Amino acid sequence: MNSLLYLLLLASAVFSGMILCMRIGHIMGVRAIAKNPEWTKESSLVDGSIFALYGLLIAFTFSSAGARFEQRRNLIVLETNDIGTAYLRLNLLAPDDRALLQQLFRQYLESRIRTSMSPDILSARQELETSKKLQGDIWNRTLAALSHSAVPPSAYVILLPALNEMFDIVTTRVRAAYTHTPVMIYGFLFAIALGCSILVGYNAGPSRSPYSVRTVGFALISVMSLVVILDLEFPRYGLIRLDIADQALVELQTTLSQP
Repeated sequence: MNSLLYLLLLASAVFSGMILCMRIGHIMGVRAIAKNPEWTKESSLVDGSIFALYGLLIAFTFSSAGARFEQRRNLIVLETNDIGTAYLRLNLLAPDDRALLQQLFRQYLESRIRTSMSPDILSARQELETSKKLQGDIWNRTLAALSHSAVPPSAYVILLPALNEMFDIVTTRVRAAYTHTPVMIYGFLFAIALGCSILVGYNAGPSRSPYSVRTVGFALISVMSLVVILDLEFPRYGLIRLDIADQALVELQTTLSQP
């Protein structure tokens, strides 16, 4: 909820800044008219280029955020499959070893679910350490189980790679969670939004007010676009969520809990 509040405050600040810039641009336009009563709108070529750059930057940022959101969702499904596959391959082990490892797998899956669904970064990092500890326990116990003479040699080739994939996907997910659009691009995007607002107000110089349905609509649409982009970048804290993808892990937990 706090993250959503911060997002709304940021949207309000950007909207207020764009409205203020429109006002500044309008004052500049009025002064231009005072100096030259026959003032006319300057070449639209420059304005069109700037607005085109603004639209292109929004499209690029939106596309990048959407691609990362899709990647994170796919990685959750991939981890679910990796855990399920490794769990099934425990059947190659002796019954006693298999029962102990199955219990460790259930604890590990529960830890991974808590990590994914943690409400804040600090809780997620703490739970991630628990997951890494369980990874070590599972690996060591598996090696001990494979050393028994009753285990077929093929178990090494079948089980160990599955564990490696199950562990490696965690690192991939962590890196994906921390990968975002560079802050400089967001700063540039906000700067262009304010610059475009000045141009909107300046071109409204002949009118009494810089605010109209079109100008205010431009600010609203811009702010809404920025909010959606940021929501896609941080899908754990806003309105756009990864809860549906997390459900795959929850369903696997239910399956593994069944006798």
